Amino acid sequence: DGGFGEALDSGKEGKFVAAASTPFHTACALMAYVHADAADHEGSERAANWLAHHQNEEGTWTNEDFFAAGVPGLWYANFTLTPTYFAAKSLLLFIQSRSR
Repeated sequence: DGGFGEALDSGKEGKFVAAASTPFHTACALMAYVHADAADHEGSERAANWLAHHQNEEGTWTNEDFFAAGVPGLWYANFTLTPTYFAAKSLLLFIQSRSR
C-alpha cells in the first residue's frame, strides 16, 4: 500500500514481523530513504504519498494501535504526538531533498 509497518512481536520473535502500515513506521522509512540519498526511489515516493493520504482532517497523523515496544511482551507505547512529528519531519526532509 506504499506504507510501512512492523508488528510488536518483532522484539519478542527476534526478527522482523510484518504488520499494517502506520504513520510512524512509514515516516521512519521515508527518512531512511532521504538520508540514504534515495528520495527519488519509488519506495520513498510511495511512502510520501501514503503519509499524504493518511493525514487526519486536523493535519495530524494517528497510529491506531501501539507502535513501540518498551519491553517486548510486557510494555508498549503509543505516544500521541510521535506519529505527527515523524510524519511531518519526514515529509519536510523529502520535499527539501527533492528541491535541490
